[in-house]
Amino acid sequence: MSQLIWTAAHESAYTDHHVIVCGKSQNTAEKYCRMAKIFFAFVAKEGLAVDSDAVKAWMKHLVLHANNRSNATRASRLSGLRSVCKFLVERGELAVNPCDGVPTPKFSKKSAQKFSVAELRALFTEAESNSVTSLRDRCILVFFYATGVRREEMANITLDRLTLGARTGRVHIIGKGAKHRIIPFDGPVVPLLKAWLIARHKYVKPNEQSLFISLHGNAHTKSGGKLGNGSLHNVIKRVAKREGLGDSAFLHKLRSTYATDLYDAHIPINEIAMLMGHSNIETTNGYIAISERHLQKARIPQSKWQELGVDP
Repeated sequence: MSQLIWTAAHESAYTDHHVIVCGKSQNTAEKYCRMAKIFFAFVAKEGLAVDSDAVKAWMKHLVLHANNRSNATRASRLSGLRSVCKFLVERGELAVNPCDGVPTPKFSKKSAQKFSVAELRALFTEAESNSVTSLRDRCILVFFYATGVRREEMANITLDRLTLGARTGRVHIIGKGAKHRIIPFDGPVVPLLKAWLIARHKYVKPNEQSLFISLHGNAHTKSGGKLGNGSLHNVIKRVAKREGLGDSAFLHKLRSTYATDLYDAHIPINEIAMLMGHSNIETTNGYIAISERHLQKARIPQSKWQELGVDP
């Protein structure tokens, strides 16, 4: 099998295929392209053919020389490379997928985590500064909890997908695999969104339709433009630091808190799965395993202990 030089044209073609044809995430496509670029650069440097032996050598290199000792990290790298190479096979640029026959590193999935009531109160506390940035950040965090959306889904929400009533609202989400879903919400998030939309008008650049925008430009985002994934991540980190929550606060934790709180409110799990955009209910089960309702149900009932005659 001959060498293949990874180019910008490959990256563009794969991204179009992944996003437009397969209806999947652009962020994932970009991450997979980075993996492919690293792999093909490694193959060229080592003078290897693009085959399964090269993939195995690369996986070993990640452990010994690239500090990728985590099995979960290397499994992610291999998954990305496998997807790209499958595409290259379909284009006729590779005869076979070199990842075929290469075992995926085994790893244990981490249990879902949720915020306590005290932590949520801290995250949703109005900042003393009462600035537009504080209003936006508070609105973002409350909206994350009220809808349980993924970070990339939040970044891609535009004004035309948001409907607000007097006390309730709904948002139209286009999620993984280009799957559509409608998420209803109510409570404090509605007046918060209305206040943010008024403030947003003063800062948004012309024709920008993103719901949440940058208020201060940086190397990656222009002021008044779309607030990206990294900036959304920075919001919770900034608020968590202000409230003394340490490093345990992250956006996906709000998503799992949303799921468990719905379950504790006796919302059927199949409905929770639809709201979260899960095609497999087993994925949702991984979220509710930490809910109070689930933990209460999982205990041996007192009546059974009494039947067994076990005294405290």
